[in-house]
Amino acid sequence: MTDFKKLRLAIIAGIAVPALALTACSSDDSDSGSDSGSSDSTDSADSGESEDSEGSEDTEDSGESEDSSDDSDDSDSGSSGELEGAPDDFELTEPGSKLSLGEAAYVVTQAPADEESGETSPMQYWKVTAQDLTDVPKEDIEVDDEDGQVEKFICVNYDVEYLGASEEADPEAASAVQAPEFGAVDDSGNGANWVMMSDASDCNIHASDELPYDASELQDGKVYKGAELSYETNDGSGVTATGLEFEYNVEGVEELENADSIFWN
Repeated sequence: MTDFKKLRLAIIAGIAVPALALTACSSDDSDSGSDSGSSDSTDSADSGESEDSEGSEDTEDSGESEDSSDDSDDSDSGSSGELEGAPDDFELTEPGSKLSLGEAAYVVTQAPADEESGETSPMQYWKVTAQDLTDVPKEDIEVDDEDGQVEKFICVNYDVEYLGASEEADPEAASAVQAPEFGAVDDSGNGANWVMMSDASDCNIHASDELPYDASELQDGKVYKGAELSYETNDGSGVTATGLEFEYNVEGVEELENADSIFWN
């Protein structure tokens, strides 16, 4: 069993604070979304601070107004040519947007290109909405918690609706679902405590409501459910989740490669 004392540093007000990780005992399959989403959120927060600093210097040098980049949370970040195969009237939510729980974002995902063939995967389009967080009693989920530090578990819930995809010549690449990647965060965007190897059922999500792995099984108009499993400690250590992060990483659109995340709180 993996040692639950794996720590990751999150920067809060210039002080290094550990976001804690536990290992779930009730699931045999690793939830790669929770792992990657949480570990990336610190990088997003750190890089965001750096970019903000550089951006302000550039604005002063050019004399442009800082407000020009902040007028809208939801906007199309590229031309229709860049967003190949986008549904009609699809408007991409701007990277770096700050949304409230219950607000929808319109995003695109794409799997990395094949290293050998260079074949690209299709762009897949989604409507995603962070929902209210729900608490789960600590007795309901079995984890490696040798120190008894869990006060309660927190499910950071979200809805996902499939809107369509671009066409690709490679049938194998088009068959896989590239699910949106999420992570639990606090109200400053720092990565929150998270549970490795958690399962959607820990947050009372039925298997029939989860995103399938095979794109041929996606249903138009169906709202799929998901959640990032976090927890609060009884001594206030770590980082308590209050919201959700979505991370863009689309190779086919320059503006979306390593773009700023979208946050809900």
